Amino acid sequence: MTSRLNGSVPVTIGVPVYNGERLLPRALDSLLAQTFSNFEIIISDNASTDGTAEIGLDYARRDPRVCFVRQERNLGAALNFNYVFQQSHGRYFKWMAHDDVIDPTYLSVCVDALAADPAAVLCYTGTALINDDGTALYFDLARQAFIDRYAKSWYWSSRPDVETSLPDPVPRFSSVVLRNGWCLEVFGLIRSDALRRSSLIGRYYGSDKILLAELATIGHFHADQRALFLRGCQPEQSSYLTPQQQAAWIRGSNKGITLDQAWMLLGLIKAGWRRELTLPQRAACTGAVVRQALKAEKFKRLFLPGPNNYFGIRGRSRG
Repeated sequence: MTSRLNGSVPVTIGVPVYNGERLLPRALDSLLAQTFSNFEIIISDNASTDGTAEIGLDYARRDPRVCFVRQERNLGAALNFNYVFQQSHGRYFKWMAHDDVIDPTYLSVCVDALAADPAAVLCYTGTALINDDGTALYFDLARQAFIDRYAKSWYWSSRPDVETSLPDPVPRFSSVVLRNGWCLEVFGLIRSDALRRSSLIGRYYGSDKILLAELATIGHFHADQRALFLRGCQPEQSSYLTPQQQAAWIRGSNKGITLDQAWMLLGLIKAGWRRELTLPQRAACTGAVVRQALKAEKFKRLFLPGPNNYFGIRGRSRG
């Protein structure tokens, strides 16, 4: 571990990374350019095989706010994400992917919002999508999707999720559970005390939804509509992987049967029965989980062969 920072700080930023040498400097530079400067950065290199370690060590040498850790083996993305939080000291915590960028005012906006609203557990901002070269993705009207420079489609809506800001935990929970989109709020600024009451990131793909569902039962989310978060879209990202590859990425191993959807269902049920909720609220949350589980697209990915099949069933080859 390399760090020269002592004492507590208001904000910790955790950067879990594996083989991120190409885009890691861009992410770190955006963090160090923040107008709110009282933070620590914890970089956890998940046993990368490229130049990630050299980059992390260089930034730690140049700035005392940066702590660099290199794992001896690949822990899997889930444990690496959890590790950076478990090492944090801040009142607020933010995960930062190595291929994302944030506006210089991002931390200032989010810290001010959480300080002004003690009932809010998480603050996130509007999002824009960028390529690995920094250019914006264009929107294809015919496909109703954003297209990256490698021609991959990204289906994403910038419409804010107003339900997660409500005082009632049931619509907050239901909104997180029933959505089909990305769970980008997990990259917002989160109260560390609330995160400690959660199960953090599970070792199955999609566990970020369970984490957000848990946080939604604890408190409401605050949204700032300005696009201060730039989401990187590039070929090394997990969104490019098949479900089986995603399972291996999150666990750090491709051994065993992929049962991520079963774990997700169990995690959502447990999240809807947290002690913060009354019995009627728990029943309503369970109803939302059941509606999500019965969606047609879930059954298609369970039973139809192809690259998106949850169990890796590819079907008969025509070659």
